Amino acid sequence: MHIAQDLEVQGSEWPPSRPTIVDETSREQPHIPNVNTNKCTKKKNKKNTRANVKIASLNMRGRWHQSSDKWSHLNQIVREQKIGIIALQETHLSKADEDALNQVSGSRLHIILSIDPDQMNAKGIAIVLNKNIMDTSHVKTIELIQGRAILCTIKWHNEHKLTILTIYAPNDPTDNQRFWEEIAQSIKDHPRPDIMLGDFNLVEDPLDRLPPRQDTFNATSALTDLKLYLGLRDEWDISPSGIPTDHQMVSTKLSDKRLPYIGKGRWAMPLHVLKDKKLGEDILKLGKELHANISNSKTDRSEEYNPQTMFKEFKTKAIKLCRDTAKRSVPSQINKLNTQLKMSLNDTTIPEEERRIIGSHIQEKIDSLTRIQHEKARDNLMAKIRIESESATSKFWARLGKNQKPRDTIIELRKLDSTIEEPSYEK
Repeated sequence: MHIAQDLEVQGSEWPPSRPTIVDETSREQPHIPNVNTNKCTKKKNKKNTRANVKIASLNMRGRWHQSSDKWSHLNQIVREQKIGIIALQETHLSKADEDALNQVSGSRLHIILSIDPDQMNAKGIAIVLNKNIMDTSHVKTIELIQGRAILCTIKWHNEHKLTILTIYAPNDPTDNQRFWEEIAQSIKDHPRPDIMLGDFNLVEDPLDRLPPRQDTFNATSALTDLKLYLGLRDEWDISPSGIPTDHQMVSTKLSDKRLPYIGKGRWAMPLHVLKDKKLGEDILKLGKELHANISNSKTDRSEEYNPQTMFKEFKTKAIKLCRDTAKRSVPSQINKLNTQLKMSLNDTTIPEEERRIIGSHIQEKIDSLTRIQHEKARDNLMAKIRIESESATSKFWARLGKNQKPRDTIIELRKLDSTIEEPSYEK
């Protein structure tokens, strides 16, 4: 995933210092045959969008897996991980499929598809917006290369816009090189993307492969030239998706530069640790010791030895016990395997081929556990829907029919003496 040089993840500066977003209504544009503009018919449709957004990319390797539709799984992942925008490759969809998926009741996905009519089962890319987070009323899309490259300009927060270039590059090195050169030529007549992401079918650094291997020089040079022209840099995180595919999901997060720094917040004890019997016995033991010490302090009290300091020490020990119990009881197998994977890949005492085999086995375990967690969450949700659906007393059922408004930090307030036409704000 490549991001504009003047954007920063996890607290990125926005809007950028250079005008990378172009207002298409402010200048004349050449005739573009493959432009799809989704405009709202109502004048008032201002969606309350969040000042931070998570953006991801995934090669989904087709729609179906063992008669299971991957799009229902994708809807779940977007909901659980609060993804605002996700770029997909190898969608293997038709325009009829796109229309049908966009009309699915209860889906939070707004799909913008680009296909190659001659190879619908081999290509296909899509930009998918989370309707609960993003404003889908004014999305401008330009197909640079059918089924391979699509440019989308999306309203983000307040009046800011985000331009995203989704890529699915050819696998053949010669075609790959020509692809990047064609993108470099066609992008000159359109807004520069703030983010370029997708499946590039090459790596720029040999260390990104195991065992390390350099891709074709001409293809990597063409990609590097495009990155320099667009002013992009690498920023991404990788993780299993839970969807049956042989690719990992990459993601990053952008936020408004005006947002203040917000820490992790006050620690709260997970409710599930209350079911731990050993924890209850240990805290009860600490409580008995506290009671005995407080009773003894009636005759022997000092500034260091008194009920207040004893109670503070009791709380500190109890919290530590709860933290340690939570770490043991929360499924941590994936975290342990990730640590084991890094150690194995960085262990220079192991031969390279053996490291590759060990890393492959560990990654398979991580992917398997991620899919198990994904399916378990899916089963739990289905059970909850079956139990509480269409119940007049169920808050869960009532929430399903409501729009989930994002909650954002208030960063400025309009002054009382200012007008709506010419507002001034107190930050």
